[in-house]
Amino acid sequence: MFVPSQNGRIVRNEDLNSMGGGNPITVNINMGGVAVSNEADEQSLADTIAETITRQLELYKKGIY
Repeated sequence: MFVPSQNGRIVRNEDLNSMGGGNPITVNINMGGVAVSNEADEQSLADTIAETITRQLELYKKGIY
């Protein structure tokens, strides 16, 4: 699993329960019409996706989804 905001951190599936997980969550991202023309655009897009996923997971944990 990719962990946003932590460069290079990958968590094995069997370690997810120790992170407070346990219930799988599927995240679908529609990238329709997004064009990435350089590394700065790529990083900006990756940061935006990570922030959005993190925000949605926080809402999910609070029962707001």
